[in-house]
Amino acid sequence: MPLFEKRMLKGAMNVDWGKMAERTEKIAQTINKADSVEIRTPNGTNISFSKRGRKAKADTGIITKKGAYSNLPAGEVYFAPVEGTANGKLILEWAPTWELKSPITITVKNGVAVDVRGKEEYAGF
Repeated sequence: MPLFEKRMLKGAMNVDWGKMAERTEKIAQTINKADSVEIRTPNGTNISFSKRGRKAKADTGIITKKGAYSNLPAGEVYFAPVEGTANGKLILEWAPTWELKSPITITVKNGVAVDVRGKEEYAGF
């Protein structure tokens, strides 16, 4: 499995899967009541976008049907924003499986990343 590390078995994979699935489903249902989404975090992320006509889905990690798939660790709600509607800043403190030494700031205008700032070590990231 790509980007899966043994240490996840003691962290992100060591959960009450029923509770995690319930929470993930509730978040997806809440998002599906909205036409737009705004994300603000204490680290400075502040971005908004439309999801009009798009449905959020819950990836709970619980697979009960042949041919179904999931991500591990799970607990993800996902959807694609309407193209050209995202505006704001994303402050990234984590790569897929590790904490960054310093944050990366991505400025987005009309759905396009117009500026990426961070330490030289992340230039190819």
